[in-house]
Amino acid sequence: MASQRFPRAARLVSKPQFDAVFAAGLRQHSDYFRVHVLKDTGADARVGLAIAKRVAKRAVDRNRLKRIAREAFRCRSEPLVGYDLVLYAKDAAVPASTAALRADLQRLFQRLARLPKA
Repeated sequence: MASQRFPRAARLVSKPQFDAVFAAGLRQHSDYFRVHVLKDTGADARVGLAIAKRVAKRAVDRNRLKRIAREAFRCRSEPLVGYDLVLYAKDAAVPASTAALRADLQRLFQRLARLPKA
């Protein structure tokens, strides 16, 4: 059975890592999320989450959005090898259903996987 963990190597954890993604300047949007993308890092896909208090006032809402985003990324990160992503939640994400958020992330990740490699 394959590991169901979300290892530290699959996360962006430091400010320089986040800053490198922001400097790349490539962004994509969906109904509930915005993502900054750094392509061709040569490593496994990594994700950083930025769920602002301004967007989700309650901690339980921020944690729910992070949990859903991490799980969606973990299940669908294989086509994104070589990408570093920083996901932001939009205001509309807070009241959205879990199924709608998962479907939105799946569409977003599929669109990212089709981006031409530079």
